[in-house]
Parts: sequence; C-alpha cells; structure tokens
Amino acid sequence: MKKITLSNGESVNLIFNDANSSSYIIEAYNQSNTRVGYCYFSITKKYERDLTEDELAMLRRVCSNPKKTSTLVVDKSNKDHFQIANDILYYINKGKVEEFHLTSAKCRLELISVEQEQFSNVGLGTAMFKEMEEIALKEKCTQIYATYEPYGAFAESSPYFYQKNGFRIYFDLKKMCSLATKNLPQNTKTAFTSKNSQTKEDGKI
Repeated sequence: MKKITLSNGESVNLIFNDANSSSYIIEAYNQSNTRVGYCYFSITKKYERDLTEDELAMLRRVCSNPKKTSTLVVDKSNKDHFQIANDILYYINKGKVEEFHLTSAKCRLELISVEQEQFSNVGLGTAMFKEMEEIALKEKCTQIYATYEPYGAFAESSPYFYQKNGFRIYFDLKKMCSLATKNLPQNTKTAFTSKNSQTKEDGKI
C-alpha cells in the first residue's frame, strides 16, 4: 500500500491487487475507505528460442520458408505453467529441457478511471498510472499501450491525461481503432540480456 497526497489536499491509499485471473489492479481508496479510482492492466512477455537444423529440416518438408524460431507467449493467466528464472524460460518438451529467452515485454492499460468528481484533475489518475508504470519497468516492459476509448464523466479530459503522461495518440488504420502508446526508457537494470551472454547458470529447474 502506498499513501499519496493529491493537489486538492486529499490523501488516498493506492493498493496493488493481483487476485484477478488475467489482469493486475491498482485501486485508490480515500480516508473513509471508499474506492475512488482504479487501474486495470496486463503484462505480456514473449520468449523465443532458435530452432535446430533438424527442426528446420522437418519444417521445410511442409513449408518452403519456415520461421527460424519457436515462440512462447506468457501473461498472468499462464505464467505459473512455466519455470522462469531471470530472462530465461525453461520448457520441458518430451523430457528435454528447452531454453527460451525473453525478447519482448509489453504492458496493456486496459482501463483507468476516477470514480468521484472531487478526485478528478487533482493527480489521482497520474498517480495510478505512475504506479502501473513502475511495475511495468520492473517487469522489463518496453512499452505501455491502450485502445483509446474515452468514456464516462471525465472523457473530455482524457486526451490531456494521456498526453501529459507521455502517450502518443493515433488512429491505427490496420486495426481500425485509436491507440495510445508510450515507450518506456530502458537501462542496464531492465534491458534484455543477449542470448550469447546467458547460460544455464542464470537459473535452474
């Protein structure tokens, strides 16, 4: 739990909740323990390994130009099905342990909302977003993205909120919807380790 003071002098508690089966939740409660805001988000990671020459040879029998990698996509709903240590996912296939390396991680902002007017435009939405961003950085996400669909009483202030927090809003012709995206800064603590520098010593089954 994190206690913050907003620009209107009100104090709220931010509580991180991972009880939902597919999403993470940050909830904001006022001093009367009434929920005044919430933020739902998910994190998806992609792990890959290079196919062996034998595997590629088998694939070429049915496909002239096969992909040279095998991919596993991991999110909150299935992450407990895998053994993961650092940036390596260990997958047991027919008794053989295969190493998949983290190649990308993204955070999807599913829904963020302020539920009471007195908590609108006083920094609550930004506080919840920053809490989510901190978690996304710890999980090595390189981007936060959302389908941009403002709704509710505070929809008019949505463009300002997203732009203030570093998002780019644009219309995606391929997906036929508006998107909001923010690239996250990477440093030595969050950048992916190259495949060549990783060994089995990074983690064990």
